[in-house]
Amino acid sequence: METEINSPSPQPVTPRRSVTIFGVGTAGVTMIELMAKEDFCGAKFVAVNTDGSAPTAVAESVQLEGKLLRGLGTGGDPERGGELAEEQFDRLKTSCAGADVVLILAGLGGGTGSGVSSVLARAARESGALVLAFVTLPFNCEGNQRQRQAQQALDALRNVADGVICLPHQKAVKLLEEHCGFADTFCASAKVLIEGVRGVWRLLMYRGLIEIHFEELCAVLRERHGESCFATVESAGTTRARDAIEKLPAHPLLDGGEALKQALHLVPQAGLAGILLV
Repeated sequence: METEINSPSPQPVTPRRSVTIFGVGTAGVTMIELMAKEDFCGAKFVAVNTDGSAPTAVAESVQLEGKLLRGLGTGGDPERGGELAEEQFDRLKTSCAGADVVLILAGLGGGTGSGVSSVLARAARESGALVLAFVTLPFNCEGNQRQRQAQQALDALRNVADGVICLPHQKAVKLLEEHCGFADTFCASAKVLIEGVRGVWRLLMYRGLIEIHFEELCAVLRERHGESCFATVESAGTTRARDAIEKLPAHPLLDGGEALKQALHLVPQAGLAGILLV
């Protein structure tokens, strides 16, 4: 959970941790392209896709396209995506080499994000990195098959990643104004997930008012394979701290405050008066 209340500028950590951020599939690649334009100085961005014709502005790209797909992508079949990822497992592992932390962004429900993400997470863990996944789930109206594929992929990710932050598109609707369009929800979900990544990034790169060491973060997350959540609120003025704390329980992403009650750990965010719920 990240809470912005105009706190002092964070102080850089020395030495900085090595972070590699992967965007998997169309949704994931779109998100990291947005992030690459922002202030994630020092992060390594890698785009992973199965469609050889899909362009990307990210410097490093891993195309898993094979003869099996004939340039057509996975066709929405996670098994195809998973097979390709397994075939090029060593290549994925090489892309993770040297990273202390690997962050995976993907939209679940289709073929690439659903099929590749868990294999990539396993490759990252074998390379020795702490692995966190940030994923979206389909709208209810997208059909039972995509919902089923997304849930299976989410379960697979939970089994291999150190932590998973999951945002259903259906829940993101609560963040929009009444007359916003369908496409706006996708944009809202992407922005929320990027803010979640930013919170973890700042935690790794900066000292906060309450300092959290990397080893402590690893102790909280590693081997738990759990699901985490977060939310963002803003406050200003002389009562900003109190106002922000009062807003948190009512945040739409926290299910009426139930997430706060169920959290086992509250991790303060660096440079922000905020917490990550684990």
